[in-house]
Amino acid sequence: AQGHPLRNFNEFLNLNSRVVRGVDVAVSYDFDTAIGDFHTMLDWSRLTRFDVSPSSASAELLAAGLPATAGGSLLERDDKPRNRASATFSWRRGDVGATLFARYVGEVKDSTALDYPVDDWLFFNVSGSYTLRSGWLDATTVRLGVNNVLNEDPPLADEPFGYYASLHDNRGRYWYLQFTKSFE
Repeated sequence: AQGHPLRNFNEFLNLNSRVVRGVDVAVSYDFDTAIGDFHTMLDWSRLTRFDVSPSSASAELLAAGLPATAGGSLLERDDKPRNRASATFSWRRGDVGATLFARYVGEVKDSTALDYPVDDWLFFNVSGSYTLRSGWLDATTVRLGVNNVLNEDPPLADEPFGYYASLHDNRGRYWYLQFTKSFE
């Protein structure tokens, strides 16, 4: 008689310790002028350290030729860029508005492709809006926008879709029309 496995016990063990340090900064400023109201916002994150230290169990696995992380700095490797940022600049005057949004992701090296350099990435979104103020359309905002205005492709990486999905977006330039109704 042959036996059949009843259970496969494949437990994930976190054998290594990590030290992660960085700085997150968010700045927002609103100001009103004769030509309209402005809103600005900047979010920036900078990793200054991302180190892995192998444990003794991890070192034993490596010595046996089994897969384990050897340790060292993971900063700017795979999906850990040193810098990420986004910025928003909005203007509104009465029922008319406009927004410019930018997102930046710093460069990394793709460890699955012999440290292939993956370029940094910057893209822009713009939109304009108008709020209607009459009849059954009262408090309805119509927004027309373009995301990824410059049609920037994500930088090439040795990943399932050819880019780091956790960092980049493969949707090229696209237009959208949005209607929002507020029931006050």
